[in-house]
Amino acid sequence: MLTSQELRQIEEIVRKALEVGKDELMNSKQCATWLDISVAALQKRCNDNTIPYHKRDRLLYFSKNEVTKYYLTREGTK
Repeated sequence: MLTSQELRQIEEIVRKALEVGKDELMNSKQCATWLDISVAALQKRCNDNTIPYHKRDRLLYFSKNEVTKYYLTREGTK
């Protein structure tokens, strides 16, 4: 089991990588697969506005960096 100090170090490394790294745009199916949830569960989160997304011509797109930052921030507030 990781200590809280080790978790903070890992979080900082991930944050820095996100700032420098390239972003990846995903469609609903790709994002659901990446999050290991169903597309229906992802759509529910979009309807509830609990996950960042972009909509264009009735299609939903997700920024990998935005979703990662959202979950890092969300996990830190629990």
